[in-house]
Formats: sequence, structure tokens, C-alpha cells
Amino acid sequence: MKLIFFAILLILSVFTSSILYRNYDSHRKALAELSIIRQNFDDLDSSCRQVNKQIISLENSPAEVERVARESLGWCRDGEDIYHFNHSM
Repeated sequence: MKLIFFAILLILSVFTSSILYRNYDSHRKALAELSIIRQNFDDLDSSCRQVNKQIISLENSPAEVERVARESLGWCRDGEDIYHFNHSM
């Protein structure tokens, strides 16, 4: 009778252990994914804050608008000439 009891106890222990391990493994994978998602969120949040600062700067500063137009679009004032140099040899 004791042998049957220990056999059942052993089977239940193995079964319970396998279930707990699967749950632990799933939980560990979910935590790793959550960490990656949080890092991506932090990166996007930082980028969003930077873009918002640029927008506010462009809304409030004509000099900033001119700087962006000159650097990004190659614009110049009347009477100015733009020279482009090829640095490769």
C-alpha cells in the first residue's frame, strides 16, 4: 500500500514539476519580451520628445526656420551663392 502511495506521489510530483517548469519558462520569455518592449518604448519616447522640441523651436524662432531651410533644403538669401565642393579624390 505504501508503495502505491509513493508511486502516485512520484507521478504527481513529476507532473506538477513539468507544469510548473512550462509556466516558469513562459513567464521568463514574457519578461524578456517585456524588457525589449520597454526599451523600444523608451527609445521612441526619447525620439518623440526630441521632435517635439524641434517643432517648438521652429514655431518660435525664425532663425531656426532659416537654419533648417539652409541646411536641409539648400536655400540661400537673395544675392548669396552656394558652392558645393567634392571632397573625394
